Parts: sequence; structure tokens; C-alpha cells
Amino acid sequence: MSLLSWLGRQISLTLGFKKFWATFGGAEESWSGEIVTSDRAMQIAAVWRAVRLEAETVGTLPLNTYEQPADQRADPVLVRDGPYDDLLRISPNVDMTTTEFWEAMVGAQRLVGNGFALKHRSGPRVASLEVIDPETTEPYRRTSDNALWYRGNDSARNPFDVPASEIFHLKGFSFGSDRGLSMVQYGAQSLSTIIAGNKTAGKIFRSGLGTSGFIETQSVFNDPADRKKLEDIFAKYQGTNSPDKLMLLEGGMKFNKVSMSAVDAELLATIRFGIEEIARWADMPPVLLMHSAEGVTQWGSGIEAIILAWLQLGLRARLTRIEKTIGKRLIEPKDQRRFFVKFNIDALLRGDAASQAALFSAAAQNGWLTRNEIRRLLDLPRFPDVAADQLTVQVNMAFLKDLGSQNQQTAQQARNALLQLLGLEVDPQNGVRVPGSALAKILEKAP
Repeated sequence: MSLLSWLGRQISLTLGFKKFWATFGGAEESWSGEIVTSDRAMQIAAVWRAVRLEAETVGTLPLNTYEQPADQRADPVLVRDGPYDDLLRISPNVDMTTTEFWEAMVGAQRLVGNGFALKHRSGPRVASLEVIDPETTEPYRRTSDNALWYRGNDSARNPFDVPASEIFHLKGFSFGSDRGLSMVQYGAQSLSTIIAGNKTAGKIFRSGLGTSGFIETQSVFNDPADRKKLEDIFAKYQGTNSPDKLMLLEGGMKFNKVSMSAVDAELLATIRFGIEEIARWADMPPVLLMHSAEGVTQWGSGIEAIILAWLQLGLRARLTRIEKTIGKRLIEPKDQRRFFVKFNIDALLRGDAASQAALFSAAAQNGWLTRNEIRRLLDLPRFPDVAADQLTVQVNMAFLKDLGSQNQQTAQQARNALLQLLGLEVDPQNGVRVPGSALAKILEKAP
């Protein structure tokens, strides 16, 4: 329901008023009665963990710019001091580091489906990127030509209305619309249940003993002062600051409990299920949210495989989305066939010391990494010897079908070398013969 639908309507002070402000704030009321916004969602620990973990992971990954040579068959070249290197690798604006910038963009994309940055140019070149509010920035289609434009307010609250070429839009998953789909909006029912469960648990702890009910007595309190005095006495035993002593019920009073305990309401089970539900919405294994299912530990080879699967099937896809978005919306059209960017995810895929040793040993012996390339991956200084930059392979490997012939060839080579050392010659008909010159040398050395 849009905000325009409320124009001209009377807003009551009950549900209608609440519904109006929910719509005004960009949120819809849920089945549980709780209104879900991005701020309220981030107050849930699992949502905070999911958004922060991915934002920080992406923000700390090296982002490299490559140039494709004119010869398309040649390998791309890593670019330093290129036209986009300062913006992407060193400083996106005067106030933020690249880590902070990508944390803000990725965090907004994961939470509300979109991250926006306003481009500031120095001539035709983009000189800086200003992060703007993703929930107040609106993409729209201009009626005259159906071109994509954006309007909103910058960080200084100055309004802007600019074409798509002036906005860097990091869009999340969508069905082809101009905005990415929001996890807060589409997960509102699940998130509202978790908020309601946390609120219920808080009220139980606030009441101290976690109980509520009514007092049954045979007397009738006609005097309001007597009733007020009794309520004040009961108030002293409510809340987390209530004294640790028993209440004395006088005059045949009897306490009747009406509320359920935390165990009866299964609040703990609800909260555990809520974490697993958030993990589904965030496309992240629960173990990364510091949560494990019954009978599953948070350590071991199984967990390592789960994390590796998340890197390969979840995070890799979203990194590719960012790379393609930079190529489409940040690199100028004239340079899009020349430059491209790529995250270096090798640091995320490294195993333990034994696994790395086995990997790098195989890489050096089979000729697909040099010694200095391996040292660079391990953050070790380059070895100055030229041989450390050469690919090497083992030479004692042969095809199975050639084992017999290679053995004969090796034996023949050794035999010929020995004969040559002795100065002997091989006669195909008579076998080995000793030439006269060689025989003379042998006789000269004889005693």
C-alpha cells in the first residue's frame, strides 16, 4: 500500500494510525503486529552478524584492475596507476577508505537490496564516489524517453535528480526491475516473529519472577485508597530489581498464575529457529552466524566444507555481481572492452599449513607456479635469483607404454658413454673393437 493511498482518508488513533506510520516509514505491519524496518532488523543479533560478516569480508578483499591487450589471445595485465585504480584501490572519496566504502555498499545491498553512490567528476573522469541513503534514493523511468534516472538527497541533504550515468547502483537480486529486492521487506514476517519473541522474553525478565496473574480474596475493596495501597505493595515485588524475599498474602488472599513461563512458551526454541530462518534469508550457513544445529559442533572438517561451499556457491556469485556492476556502471563505456576488475579470493580459499604445503609443492613440481609466485602468495619477499621466476617440472616421469623402450635407451646411452671414455668403438658386425691409436695409448700406460 503506497503513502498516496492515505491522502484524503481519516487516520484513527488505533490501528489505522499505526498502519499509516508503518507505510510512511517504508514498512508494512506484519502478522505478529510488529513493524519491521531496517533499523529494527539490525537490532537482531543474527541479522547484524550476517550483514556485517559479508560486508567486512568483501570490503577487505583485494580488488584488482586488469587491462586486456589489443591481442585478445594475450593474457590480461595487472594495472597499477590506471584511470580507475585510485578510485577502486586507494581512495573512493575524501572521507572513506576503500574498505569502508565497500562495507557500506555491500551492507546496504544485503540488507535492503540496493547500495547507491553519487558520482563526482573532474571533467569527464569520475573523481570520487559519495555513498547515499539507499532507502530514500529512488530510481524511476522518465516518461518522455523511458530513460533511467535517480532522485534523492545526498549526504548533505541536498536534493538531486540525475541520469543513471551519474549513479553507481549496486543492485541485489531482482527479477529485472530497477531496484533490488530487500531482505527486510520480503523477510518481514520471519523477522517480525523474532522481534515479537525477543520482546516477549524481555517482558518476562522484566517482571522478575516471570509470572503474572491475579489475587483472589474474599474481601471487597470499596475504598480506592485501600486498593491503591495494595497495588503499591505488589509493585515492590515486580521487576528485576524486586527484593529477594517472599510476599505475605493476608486475609485469605490467593495468587492465581495466568501467564506461561519461558519454557512453556518455548521461547528459546523460537529464537533458535529464528536464527536458522535468518540464515536462509541471508543465504549463509548458520554456523557462520555462530549457531549450530543439534548435534553439530562449530569446528571440524564438516564445518570447513560448509564454509567452503558458502564461498564457492554463495559469496562467489555475489562477488561476480559486484565485478560486473563495476564494469557496467563505473568503467566508462569507451573503456569497457579494455579494462575489467576482479576480486582476489585466494586468501579466503587458503587451507591449513599442511594443505598449503602440499598445494604449493605440487604447483612448483608441475610447472604452474614459480617459486616467487608462491612466495608472493605467502606474503614472503621475492627471491632475487632469476631461477626463482622460472617454471620447473620433474623430468623422471614417462608414459606407461614407453617404460621398456626408455629403459633400453638409457642403458644404451650409458654403454656408449663408457666406451667413449675408454676410447673404444662399436663394430656392428664384430662387436667392440679397439682402434690402433687407442691400443697404443693403453700399451703406453701398461706397466
